[in-house]
Parts: sequence; structure tokens; C-alpha cells
Amino acid sequence: MPSGPLEDGSQPDRDKFDNDPDTDSGISELSDLSIPATLQAFLDSPRRFVLGAVLTAFLESTFGIVEIVIDGFLLVLAGSEPSTFDAPGETLGIADIPVKIAGDLGGVGESIGDTLISTVRTINGGIFEAAGAAGPLSPIVVTVIVVGEIVVALVLFRRIVYIVADLLQLGGLTE
Repeated sequence: MPSGPLEDGSQPDRDKFDNDPDTDSGISELSDLSIPATLQAFLDSPRRFVLGAVLTAFLESTFGIVEIVIDGFLLVLAGSEPSTFDAPGETLGIADIPVKIAGDLGGVGESIGDTLISTVRTINGGIFEAAGAAGPLSPIVVTVIVVGEIVVALVLFRRIVYIVADLLQLGGLTE
């Protein structure tokens, strides 16, 4: 900006070049410029800046790979939903396998148990109707029948436990 007389000796137009410090809206010196912190760090030490950028990229990549490996192990061990065992729609892991097998065996056992109970109910229905003909002795007849069924069920259950223990070679249970 011109500060003083122009070449022809006239004074500059103050409206064109308003240098009044009170109304100055432009940059008057280079010290008013601010450099971003990243650029300032690069200007202070370019070698340290580049080394830091390379190390940061290397560490982030390393941590990413480690995270992928840990997620893979977790998927293999605990499945896709590690907080629940054998969740519906889950990719099963090693920890889910015993729960899945037990659930499947329980389903088979449940259906067998339901069949046995319905069979016993059917048989007992006929026996209890016939015991009603015994008159005042019918509660005693029903009690004897129920106790007999409980004894037979316990003997069968004990025999099943021994057979399973022998199949699984669990010594000491049947000796």
C-alpha cells in the first residue's frame, strides 16, 4: 500500500487505500498468520514427523491383525454369539457342541419320557376305574399300585444308569 506521495507528487486517495489502524480488516504482517499444528510439527522436525507417521501406521496395522486373530479364535471357541450357548441361528463354536448335543439328547429323552408317562396314565386309568369297584378298599388298591409303579421305575432307572456307566467305562459306579 502506498505510504506517502505518489510518483506524480500527489497524495494517494485515502478512500482507496484506507490504512487507518482502527478499521484495518486485512493482514498487516506475516506474524498474524497461524500455521496448523500438524504442519508446525512437520516444520519443527520432519524426520520425527515421518517416523511417527510410519510407526503409527505400523502399530495400527499390527493391532488390527491381532484383533482379527483374536476374533477368529473367539469364533472357533465360543461361536458367533459368545454370551449364549447354542443360540438360535448362531454359528456354533467348540464350547457350544456339548450344549447342542445335550439339547438334542434331551429332546429325544423328552419325547421318550412323554411317551412313557402317557402310557402309564393310560394303563393307570383303566386300573383306577377297576379299583373303584373295590368300594371302600379302593384307596388301598390305588396306593399299592402307585407304590409298585414307583419301585419298578426306580429299579429300571438304576439298571439304565448302570448300563450307561458300563458303556462310558466309568469304573467304580457298578462295582
